[in-house]
Amino acid sequence: MVRARIIAPSWDGLRVAGIATELGCHAKTVRWWLHRFNMPGVEGRKTGLQPAVRAGSPR
Repeated sequence: MVRARIIAPSWDGLRVAGIATELGCHAKTVRWWLHRFNMPGVEGRKTGLQPAVRAGSPR
């Protein structure tokens, strides 16, 4: 799971650029997931990494 592989190194102090290089993804993606994880707070950590529920029918 890419999301978890982004979050875990950040706990060890690895910076966004280092995480992006290590995982072969864009730094903007790393920042987005770190922001999304940190935004909900302790109670929402479980749901912070889940895909968002979208209204409407699938494409």
